[in-house]
Amino acid sequence: MEYFQKSELNFVAIDGTCSADPFKDFMVFFAAAYGVRGKIGIETDPPKLSYERWSMDQDVSIVSYIPVPYAESGDISDVSFENFAVDDASKINLSHIHTRLMELSEIYLAYQMASASTLSTPQIILMDRSLSGVLMSTDGYLSAVRLFGHPIGTRQLVFRDGLVASAHPFNDRLSVPTVKKFARWKFLVKELDSKNEIQIEELIQKTNIDKNKWAKTLNETYARELFEYDGFKISRKFDFAASWFDTVRFFEEFCDRLFHRREAEALLYPVLENGHERLRWMSPEDIAFLINVGIRALIEKCWEKRILLIGIVKDSATKFFSRNYIGVMRELGHYPQVPVKYLPWTDRSLLEGLAYQLDDLSAPWATVEFDSAYMSLHVEEDEKGRYIRGHRGLLVNQERLFARSLGQFYKKSSGSKTLMGHVVFLDRLLDPYFDNQFMNSDSIPTISSDVLGEIQPAFFGDNTVMNYGQATVMNLLGILTRNLFPEVIGYPDPLHKADWGAKSVKRRVDRLIQSSEITFRINPLNQKFRTLRDSARR
Repeated sequence: MEYFQKSELNFVAIDGTCSADPFKDFMVFFAAAYGVRGKIGIETDPPKLSYERWSMDQDVSIVSYIPVPYAESGDISDVSFENFAVDDASKINLSHIHTRLMELSEIYLAYQMASASTLSTPQIILMDRSLSGVLMSTDGYLSAVRLFGHPIGTRQLVFRDGLVASAHPFNDRLSVPTVKKFARWKFLVKELDSKNEIQIEELIQKTNIDKNKWAKTLNETYARELFEYDGFKISRKFDFAASWFDTVRFFEEFCDRLFHRREAEALLYPVLENGHERLRWMSPEDIAFLINVGIRALIEKCWEKRILLIGIVKDSATKFFSRNYIGVMRELGHYPQVPVKYLPWTDRSLLEGLAYQLDDLSAPWATVEFDSAYMSLHVEEDEKGRYIRGHRGLLVNQERLFARSLGQFYKKSSGSKTLMGHVVFLDRLLDPYFDNQFMNSDSIPTISSDVLGEIQPAFFGDNTVMNYGQATVMNLLGILTRNLFPEVIGYPDPLHKADWGAKSVKRRVDRLIQSSEITFRINPLNQKFRTLRDSARR
């Protein structure tokens, strides 16, 4: 493999699990991630591919379990749910903080693997998760994060550190971040990451954006936190590279305390309220901020070490391909206006129905890739016309980071019978080596509106365009999909074993958590009236 420059590719497949166990006065949150390791062998003479799963003692896992008192539920519950929750236990359940902790454990384990020494670094990281979905769901929480003020070494984490983190990852070959209108300040953060100032004329020449538009950008709230502008040059107010280093260090230290040292106090931090200091529990928004930092650090680490980062989602009930991507492309005139009436409710059911009818379609196959920005871009229509918009008009997932597609890895036809596995969603981190051609081409469609400005997501065309990145991922996943277990036909074998490992860890921890209730059961006052009454009737 020219890209990897080696004949043996190490991989790790990561899955997670979580639970929220209610007791009388508190709830125990549990989250874990489990990684299965192995290697793919590639021989050229004669051509031969092999897959070897390493022994279980080389698997990796991280675990955390934290008791949270119901009395502190106000700290971790989302304010928007308070009117719907009838008690403290319901508030905690609605917060879904245990699922956020599971996401954090998976991202941290992947980051650990990518940060390992050269000899043990995997060339492929598989995750049972939509990575672009994680990025989109954790972005935009800065105004709700209460974590700012937490100590980092000799200083405190502050709001502007969060802004710098949100501007990452940086990659010149992929033009990330871009100069899109509603987040132009992120491009400036990248430009001033390694220098103190930039002349406005140099910036105009580099971006073809006039001085008045840049002046308007620099007058926005976030930009005023980061830059100073005197009409001739733009200067940074602090060291952006040092800020990013400190924020990633904060993420690493927090996860080390939570998942390795298993300190329940890791979720507690001091705050000042009404002139008095108290400890408060981290909210879901705080955890989302840490996930957001972690996935951006993971992306940059994978680019640095040439690691293929792949997410796989089964049982998705979305229509990002047929409604969002195809709809926007038809609106822009890049795909023909094929007359259709009603489509199945989900992309998965649509493509499985097509695969069932096409006898000449053989697995593995996949749709054309599309930029993850199309998860939020869609066409709307009102009495004034048709428009391409993001969520709530303005929110658009970061473009030029992930390519999405749908694929199937098992299909067998015999006479009138067709056996096949599910269609799954695939997320692939875009790579400067493979995907530069899909960023810098005259054929890339431009999405333009008054609200969004101009956006140019990655564009992969159709099946007449050779996409080496997608072809590499499909071939590697085809090797790993062994179809050994009937319940997961057409699903990569290492991810299924990672699911086994995660659930095995959960069973062991569940017994530990339940055993801690024994001391409460022996005291009747620790049980509810309803529990005592029902147990007496049995």
